[in-house]
Amino acid sequence: MKITVFWHFFRFTPLHCQMRAFSLLLLTLCLGTRLGGQNLVPDPSFEIKESCPYMISEFDKLKHWWSPTTGTPDYFCNCESGKWKNSQVEASGNFIGHQEPRSGSCYAGFIVYQSSASIYAEYLETKLIAPMEKGKQYTVSFYLSVADYCKYQIDSAIGIYFSGDKVAYSTPNRINAKPQVSSKGKLENSADGWFGISAVYTAKGGEKYMVIGMFNKAKARTRKYEKQKNVSAPKYAYYYIDDVSVYEIKEKTENKKKIPPVVTETLEVNKSYILKNLNFETGSAVIQASSFEELDKVVAYFLKNDSLKIEIRGHTDNTGDEKSNQKLSEERARAVADYLVSKGMAANRIKYKGYGSAMPYASNETEEGKAQNRRVEFIISN
Repeated sequence: MKITVFWHFFRFTPLHCQMRAFSLLLLTLCLGTRLGGQNLVPDPSFEIKESCPYMISEFDKLKHWWSPTTGTPDYFCNCESGKWKNSQVEASGNFIGHQEPRSGSCYAGFIVYQSSASIYAEYLETKLIAPMEKGKQYTVSFYLSVADYCKYQIDSAIGIYFSGDKVAYSTPNRINAKPQVSSKGKLENSADGWFGISAVYTAKGGEKYMVIGMFNKAKARTRKYEKQKNVSAPKYAYYYIDDVSVYEIKEKTENKKKIPPVVTETLEVNKSYILKNLNFETGSAVIQASSFEELDKVVAYFLKNDSLKIEIRGHTDNTGDEKSNQKLSEERARAVADYLVSKGMAANRIKYKGYGSAMPYASNETEEGKAQNRRVEFIISN
């Protein structure tokens, strides 16, 4: 079986929790990729639940995620006050640290190394919306954050195991399986904030289930951690996880560089620029081929000005419910970010965010105004 994997690691706006990022081999995605509009992960940000968690180890509250072993991952949510509010499992501040969700109001957490039980590890499993197809390439990504209070961090990577059958074990021990997708290299300290892991995977065909966790023996080392009053640091490596995605890459071209367009225009820092010739398929985040020329100009500008960074912002009009609008705006902003990375931009120079209909450019009272509000724009920073 031939498996092609390209890994990218990138950081985002600093938040409350001290993070650790991967310093790993960075490979460039195939040029000319176009991502499919549907995320094959049914609940990417751990929002679909039977009820809010009230205690630690209540990962089973989720409807689309479960543990494939008897290990006990955790579920964190910023829930309403009252019955379900518990500081031990609040997302903003919990028993193991402080971290705002990357999106939505919830995320999960799991142990990848424990000094007192070196074979113990926790895993997250979900069933994909549709099976992977043989020979097709998929972009697989998720976001991690090491918890504040844990004593250790790991020097080996978290892997992804795809399976045609549901994975289930009756022990809490590390799963003896070879992940099809795994990173290489040493984990290094980085700035505060969520950091993302992204890979391109060529499917064998028929993969229906995805398991995330540590499949190899972890190499742990002591880290600088935030101390709690009268509480010893937990002797394990613990990570929060959010925004898991698997997108099919609809198109690909040969691995050869095209000569980028010549860009002579000078763009201003901290000024917003609308991508006027950017078009998506209706109701989705699939970029139409007619948009590539404009996006290639953006890539060329940032390759020429390699000290600059970009923030991509997605917007919609006010048609429909705001939750769906926010999700679509973020998916479209992300699609643009993925395209820029696929053309050679370093992922740590790119941020993206969706704003739904919260920041209209024109009035939503007319069709013309609504059309102007459905936009993606970008801001340059040093």
